[in-house]
This record gives sequence, C-alpha cells and structure tokens, in this order.
Amino acid sequence: FDFAGGHQECVLYNHHYHDGMNGEGAPNYMAMLGRYYKYMTDPKGWLEFAPDFLNDNPFFGPAESEWRKLYTVRGLPLEFADQHIYAFYPGFLTDADRVRENEERPSMNWPGYGIGILRVGGSGHRQEVFMTYDRVSLHGASDKLGIECWVDGVPVMREGGYCAGSAAAPLDRSRPEIQALFAMPYPREIFEIMPRAPGDFNWRGWTSSHLAHNTASVNERGTGRGWSDSEGFGELITFKGGEAPGQPGSHFQVLDVRDLYSFERVGINVDEFRRALLAVEGPDGRREGENLLVEPASDAGAVLFRISSGAITNSSCAVPQELVSKHVRTCRL
Repeated sequence: FDFAGGHQECVLYNHHYHDGMNGEGAPNYMAMLGRYYKYMTDPKGWLEFAPDFLNDNPFFGPAESEWRKLYTVRGLPLEFADQHIYAFYPGFLTDADRVRENEERPSMNWPGYGIGILRVGGSGHRQEVFMTYDRVSLHGASDKLGIECWVDGVPVMREGGYCAGSAAAPLDRSRPEIQALFAMPYPREIFEIMPRAPGDFNWRGWTSSHLAHNTASVNERGTGRGWSDSEGFGELITFKGGEAPGQPGSHFQVLDVRDLYSFERVGINVDEFRRALLAVEGPDGRREGENLLVEPASDAGAVLFRISSGAITNSSCAVPQELVSKHVRTCRL
C-alpha cells in the first residue's frame, strides 16, 4: 500500500505539465485516465484512504478537467499529437442548446503543454483556429507550429492527427455519393490512404508527415515525426485572449509562438521559426484569422495566410526588419 500510494502520486505529477495537461498524447489518450480520476475523487475510492487528498493536492482539479476543454463547439476533438482522426465522429453535437453553451468558450492557451486556440465570431459561425507548439517527442508527428481551423465546429482545415485505420472511409466508387465526390471540381487529386500500403502513402506515413499538418517545410523536409528523441520545443511569446464572447477585448485575439531546434534536430540548419495567429471580429460579427509564419534565414519575407468568412488565401509579404530579430525567408505551407 505504501508503494502504491507513492507511485500513483509520482505518476500523477510527473506525467502532467503545470497547467494540468497530460504530458503525452491528445484528448483520446488523456481520456484513458477518466476512470482513474473518478476513483481518486470517490469517497469510497482513494478518499477512503486519504480523506484530505483533494485539499492537499489542488493541482488534481485541473489535471482532471483541463483536457475536457479540448473540443470544438460541436464536440469534435482538437486533432493534435496522435489524436485519432475519424471520417464520421460519433460525438458530433446537433443539440442546439449544447452548441450555444459551447459557443461561450473563450480563446484558450496551455503553455505548459504547448497548444492554443483562438475563438472569434458569433453564434452559428464561431471560428476556432488551433495551433500546436508542444514539446512532446513520442506521441506526436511532424506538426511543430501546425494549425487547423474549424467554423461552427466543423473542420475546414485539418491537422493530420493519427489516422484511425479502423474508421477510415473507403472510396467505393460504385456508390453514388463517392461518384459525386469525384465529380466535384476539387483542385487536387483525391486518392485513398491505405492502412497497410508501403512507404509514405500508408496512413501512418501520411499523417505523421509535415504534409498533413499545415506547417512549414525547409527544402521539402519537415521536423521529426515523433516516436523518437528528435524534436525541439515550443515557446510562448504572446497570448492575448480569454475574454468571453461579446466582452471588451474579445474581438481581437493573438497567439504568437516560436519553435526552437526542431529542424536542427533532424539535420536542417534552422534553429528557430515563429508563427503568429491573429483572430479579428468585425462589428457585424464577421470573423477573420490571419497567420504570419516567419523562419530565420537570409532573405527578407514571410508567408501571410488569411482565413476569412469568404475565402482562404495564401500570399507572400514583406516583413519590416524591426519586427523580427533576424532576416526571414518565404516558407511553403
């Protein structure tokens, strides 16, 4: 009993960051501790042996609850690290009252883990833009400073996550809805990622690569793909947010972060790159998100990526030298 009690406490504290986030994995893995949390707060569970546990360990509250906030207004999990990606997620919310309740969530940031989400826009068109700058080296992918965007809780730009092969949507071309999909004027080729195909076109190879994470590459190469000690770490520069919708200040949100050494750890001579998200809401409730990606190098320039209620555009722009500590060059998204 003495060993078990001390061991549980060691695991609890060592496996969480200071803001309560589980140190590895994503919402699907954090949920695995649900029964553990329940037992630790049960008067007939751990509290029977340690009645003052919750008072003596106020950290336990955030550790039990913070991961439950990693969902969009329609209950879809944020797709970072190795969150399983489902074509049809069973928890998609259609209950109007629950959706309206979720729309009251403000922008949030967890610098201990290294993830943040900006939320702007009114009811029915709430925009949520998420970015990961974590320091996770195992349950991860080539996703440093990767972003994703959701409007009304529905993904319009997804991270690769960690493909759930058992829940993949087969492209059965004999079905009319699949035929309609291929008949759409989509600007890129549609192809199926097979669970057990060789090389980078299997589901694990694709979803762990930088191509699937809306992030930067250098000379067609991304950062480490996870599951090895080959990654750097993210660092928060500025987070401006947290106001409830409609409150003063809620119409302008900022998340500015940088990554240190992740490219260098895979043999690329770039020791730092930086990304800033700006979320703006106009007086009429129209929302826009802007993303500035800056990578230190020799030529001045950067990528500005705008996500508005009308379109998604990508353009190169000049960055005043006084705004950055080094020269930058245009990067590929």
